Amino acid sequence: MFISAKRPGEGMGSVTVRIPAAEFFGTMTAIAEWLDVSGYEPTRYKYNHSEDAVLVTVDFPAAVAADAFAMRFGGVYRSSPRATS
Repeated sequence: MFISAKRPGEGMGSVTVRIPAAEFFGTMTAIAEWLDVSGYEPTRYKYNHSEDAVLVTVDFPAAVAADAFAMRFGGVYRSSPRATS
């Protein structure tokens, strides 16, 4: 897995976690359990498969949730500005 040093600001956030194929089931179970306990609700999941790993991108409506997820699962955090009305 990998992590970015980038810190979130205001707005939405996406986190990408690289999960080795052999650890995919266990890691996804741990992610589901963590989301249940933390109370964070992602807005979207996206999966990209490679030969030996799966890249899982999880979008959150709040930067604080994305940052917490990135820290817990060693993900790369990318922020996006909050939509304006």
